[in-house]
Amino acid sequence: MVRLRGLGKRAELPASFEPTASERISGRVRYCKACKCHILWKDHHCVMVDACVSRSNLLNFALFLLFMAATLWHGCLIALTAVCDHVPVAGGYVLLPRDCSLLNDKFEGDAELVYACGIHLLVLAVPVTAMAGFYLIPGFEDVLRKLEGGAVDL
Repeated sequence: MVRLRGLGKRAELPASFEPTASERISGRVRYCKACKCHILWKDHHCVMVDACVSRSNLLNFALFLLFMAATLWHGCLIALTAVCDHVPVAGGYVLLPRDCSLLNDKFEGDAELVYACGIHLLVLAVPVTAMAGFYLIPGFEDVLRKLEGGAVDL
């Protein structure tokens, strides 16, 4: 039996199941080597969540990226404002680094390590934010279709 996923439930199909040519060309059904099953409207297999991202769980994946981006930005601001002189914003709830040439006089610890962590979090936050924005933009499927150069009936 071959598993078919993508609608929030699994459907058992005969082992001889082979998508039609129009289904393969349109991308309606794609086989995932990692999951070892056919996926309806598969976008990609995400190794971070160890699951295929398809139309049925695309919103969940986009929200996962959005919350991961928020966490990375938050960690970046915490690390950089712990080491650098900072400016309180929004009543002191958000701290933004102002001058990293001067160390925060209240910081005790390895300033170089914390600063490097803050910069690494910043470097990771930028592409994750871009990916989250890409998936949350209305009509991103049209953009994907144009990039692939194929016409897909949705």
